[in-house]
Formats: sequence, C-alpha cells, structure tokens
Amino acid sequence: MSLKFNGVDITRVFINGVEQKTLEFNGVSYFGKQYSLTRNTSNNVILTVFRTSSPNEHAPIGNVNTGNTIYYGDAITISATASTHYINPKLYVDIGDGNGMIERTSPFSFIVQNNVIYYGTSIPDPSWVTVFSGYEIFYDSDVLTISNLDPGGDIDIIASATFKEYLIDIATEEEFEGETYYDSTFRALLPTSLNGYISSISLSRVNNQIIINFNDAWDETKGFDIYETPIELIITEVRRRQT
Repeated sequence: MSLKFNGVDITRVFINGVEQKTLEFNGVSYFGKQYSLTRNTSNNVILTVFRTSSPNEHAPIGNVNTGNTIYYGDAITISATASTHYINPKLYVDIGDGNGMIERTSPFSFIVQNNVIYYGTSIPDPSWVTVFSGYEIFYDSDVLTISNLDPGGDIDIIASATFKEYLIDIATEEEFEGETYYDSTFRALLPTSLNGYISSISLSRVNNQIIINFNDAWDETKGFDIYETPIELIITEVRRRQT
C-alpha cells in the first residue's frame, strides 16, 4: 500500500530526525522516497525506460517518461536503439551512486536509490551516402535528376509539402478557400508519399531520377465539393545506400 495522511501521499518520512528512503511492514515495502528521472539531450537514438516493479502501490508498471516520478526501490530498465539509418547505439546512465555518468550495456537494469540521469547516442550508417543536398522547390509534377546517383540500392529522402483545399458551393458554384495542410518526411525510403487531407505527392525513383507526381483529389461534404491540390514540394536531401 502507499503511505497517506488525510488522503494525501506522503513523499518524505523522518524518524528521529533521519529521513527514511523506504518503510517496510512484515518484510513488505509500502513506501519509497521520490526521485527524479532526467533525460539529457540525445541524438539519433530511441530510448525507453521501463519500470518492472515498485514499493509504491500507485507507481504504474510499464514505460516511464522523463520528468515522471520514480521511487526508491523501483526496478528500472533503460534501453537504447539506434534510429533508422543509424548504428552503434550507446547508452549512458548516472544512477546517483557517486560514479557519475557511465556507458552502460543496453538494456541496463538497476534498483533506484537516487536521482537518475541518462542519454544516448548513435552514429550515421556509413553505407548511406548523400547524393543530393540543397533546396529544390517544385510546384507541379516534375523530375529531379541527380547526376551522381548510380543505379540500384535503396534511396531515402528528406522533403516537405504544402496542400491547399478549396470549397465549391454545389448550389451556387461559388468557390471559397479552405484549409492548408502540411506534411513532411525524414529519410523515408522511396517509393513514398506526402499527404494532405485527401490529395498527395508521390515520389519514386527511376535510375538517376526522382519522379514527382502531384495528385489532386475531390470529395463532397455538406453541400460543398472539396477540391484539394498540392501546391509545393521542397526536397533538401537524397541519400543512397551502397549495395
């Protein structure tokens, strides 16, 4: 059970002037002192924190986010996985034992006894080579030719798109501007697409060319025809994975 007074959780307990980190009754813990969980800046890595058990009845078992409360006696596991197109993930954790930030083998499991700080890193997969880096804007279906793009191998892309919606009154045929939609993709493998509400831009690869198709779309709702069209595509990076 948790320790409460007048219905409020007790966060600190002192006995004879000494703060207690945990309290037990008949060998069972029912109180754990609160500690902080802090994630420092991390690059290109997916970090997960999982609580498998706790002396605090109200501490949820499962994933824990940075900033959430952890408790003395919590059993915690932190794992690091490299983001897409990155390798060699590294996990660093300071469990507050006086040894500071140490590289840990992922997954790293421990029992909470103090504040916890962690972060992770990974490095780009060297098999991916940038073949285009810049700022190309397209306003209609088109082709981006990349002279140094060899045939074969996977292609990924960084791009963003804008879509515009128009409403046409079915009774009067009067046209009104509707919503503007945005989409982006970060190193998505080709073929891929960016999507508005109903329209899209499709991207595919043929030899050393990126084929760009603007796809308009129509719909109907509440007395209006809806016409949506892509109005802009911006490509900033293309990479190829060496075979």
